[in-house]
Amino acid sequence: MIDPFPTRFANTLKTTALLGALAGLLVLAGGLLAGQGGMLVALVLAAVLDLGAWWFSDTLALKANRAMPIQPAGLPAVEPRRRRFPGRGGARPVPTPAATAHLFTVSPLTADGLGSLFSTHPPIAKRVRRLRSWG
Repeated sequence: MIDPFPTRFANTLKTTALLGALAGLLVLAGGLLAGQGGMLVALVLAAVLDLGAWWFSDTLALKANRAMPIQPAGLPAVEPRRRRFPGRGGARPVPTPAATAHLFTVSPLTADGLGSLFSTHPPIAKRVRRLRSWG
């Protein structure tokens, strides 16, 4: 399989450069129209526009491609497989080698005693007990 990281990185870099260039043009136009005060207003406006582009990027991409939700009848080959794995979005626990355990959100390796001193988070059961004790 081809590694998608270079493509993703290149796309992120191009998008960042494009938004930065547009923000620079907006600040330049603000400076030409209203001096330093206009540059400041244009900079704030550019930041709001960039934040909006980032925040709504997934929605904008879906709408630009006219994406529609898929109904179960739309994927007849997938539906029987999805029904076999109810709950948790159809995910099943997968045996995990120790070499890749750090890549998972919830570590499949648990440690007790002195081993727990090096854990970055308490076990999930302990987290749930703490949350429930708060009220």
